[in-house]
Amino acid sequence: MCKMRIVLVFALLHYALFMMSQGLNPCGVSGVTIETTMFQYSPSTVFIDTGDTLSWINFLGLHNVNGDASSISGESFNNPEEFFFPSVAGNSDGACIGYHSFNIPGVYHYDCSNFGHAQAGMVGSVIVGDGGCMDPEADNYNELAEFDDESCCYLGELGFDVFPALCFGELGVLQITTSSSSSLIFSIDSVAYSNSVGEFFLGPGSFHVIVQMSKGLCSDTLEVSMPQIPDEIELFATSTEASDESLGVGSATASGGTGDIEITWYDEAGEVADPNFLSEGSYLVEAIDSNGCVVSVNVPVYWNTIPQPVYGSSKLGVVVYPNPCKAGFAVDGVKHPFSVRLFNALGEESDCLLRNTEREFAFRCSMPSGVYFISVESEIGSSQVQPLVLH
Repeated sequence: MCKMRIVLVFALLHYALFMMSQGLNPCGVSGVTIETTMFQYSPSTVFIDTGDTLSWINFLGLHNVNGDASSISGESFNNPEEFFFPSVAGNSDGACIGYHSFNIPGVYHYDCSNFGHAQAGMVGSVIVGDGGCMDPEADNYNELAEFDDESCCYLGELGFDVFPALCFGELGVLQITTSSSSSLIFSIDSVAYSNSVGEFFLGPGSFHVIVQMSKGLCSDTLEVSMPQIPDEIELFATSTEASDESLGVGSATASGGTGDIEITWYDEAGEVADPNFLSEGSYLVEAIDSNGCVVSVNVPVYWNTIPQPVYGSSKLGVVVYPNPCKAGFAVDGVKHPFSVRLFNALGEESDCLLRNTEREFAFRCSMPSGVYFISVESEIGSSQVQPLVLH
């Protein structure tokens, strides 16, 4: 009896040594092995070539290999081919649960269906062969792929159209174009915004545009430059007053914008007015450039209704303009040197008058609106009092 035990031990040892010398695992086959312990397959994911054999060796616990239906959801794994090996108790030397040769490329999933082991994380995957996109119409078609790994990319041919801002204060429009009919997401890395239509309102500068499939399978980039925004149109307009002797005259200048600028005067009825013949009223002055950008200002034309009484023995022919005025006035019509004094409506002389040139005067201090009088005295003794309206 003792001799038989010794012979059996030697036989088992010889068998083990033979298997090791042949590169065989406890399942008696060569190839990739997966070790099972408590609640795990190690490695949980393996990559093998088509036709390779995979063995499961159990070192701890009671485990099986279920490649049929998920023990968690109950739904079929939909593996290219099914496989199942019943439960085997593990030991320190490793017990063979089973082995399988995978001859059909694809992705396989499996779990341990014993005692809630799958729910505890005992799941695994096997990727057989080289996966890739097998659709010739896709951007990333791989003619060497052995199975379709659902990575097909359909971004199509990408391009873009830039519509520059036409007017100051506006933004340019960037429109991404693609030949793809798939659902795409467009984003700009410097702008916290994305959309599915590929349209963006942007200021000047360079932008990095990212185009990706909504499933996140692939992406591509575009480098886009947006042009400068046109300068603002600056419009300046003034007018002289209207009187019994003449109508008011308007003048206007404009700069900036794009191309030629056309300036038009409109009266209160919205009719085009000739700026060289402006009657009393309010006028809208409009400037429009070649892009159709418009700015406008309102310009009043006042009527000089202040009577011009003559004081003294001789009328000098004094002309004061503008009248009404704001910050200053000029005196004309006097042939000889003259002096000017300023009086308020009560006849009190003011010292706020400042003579800038021979005929131009300004106010050195703040003057309330109202009617004032200026006294113009010639060196030959003639004088004239002229009403002056400040507004």
